[in-house]
Amino acid sequence: MHFISRQSAGQKLASQLVVNYRYEDCVVLALNIGGVLVGSRIAQKLCSPLLLLLEEEIFLPHEPVSVGGITSEGNFVYNDKLIVNESSEILQEYRGIIEEEKLTKIREMTTLVGDSFLAKQELIKYRNVILTIDGLKGDLLLKLAYDFLKPLKIKSLIIATPIADVSAVDWMHANADKIFCLWVNDDSEFDVNRYYEDNQLPNLEKVIDIIENIVLNWKN
Repeated sequence: MHFISRQSAGQKLASQLVVNYRYEDCVVLALNIGGVLVGSRIAQKLCSPLLLLLEEEIFLPHEPVSVGGITSEGNFVYNDKLIVNESSEILQEYRGIIEEEKLTKIREMTTLVGDSFLAKQELIKYRNVILTIDGLKGDLLLKLAYDFLKPLKIKSLIIATPIADVSAVDWMHANADKIFCLWVNDDSEFDVNRYYEDNQLPNLEKVIDIIENIVLNWKN
């Protein structure tokens, strides 16, 4: 399955979500810039606010697999793809580098869009949360978001993504209250960009504009 753009994929997801969530207390939480484009169409249709929880994987020198990931709010989880013993050895040997990378990633993500446009706990707790992203390869980013949401006592967790691999779908079935996924890809190494004809991602100014003006674009 291919999509014209991330916005058009978001429109398809919105048409499925509107049946049950149009009049519910929801917040759309995008997990990357592509997720802002997908989530903007959902937020417009549901008349919900759109927030951004940026997530980045952390890599060590000469390591092809990420050691873990961190959110713009500082939540960090290790990558389960690392063998337990190997993870312990990496933690001991590279602890200083990992901590330095955490701080660097948080600074980079905060600088990208500024504090005022990132996810705030007070705007999320006690609500239905709809996580949006333009594609899921593995479950690391989902675990990061889940770790961020755990203490907030949300009503329900809904995940909406155009594309996901099997491991991500397995995690969603085990942890989400509702899943909206347009296509499951059995290749864990697929390139998300390949499935969108229009691969242009917005610049910083446009991202801020989308989030800031989402209320003005709510659809009746």
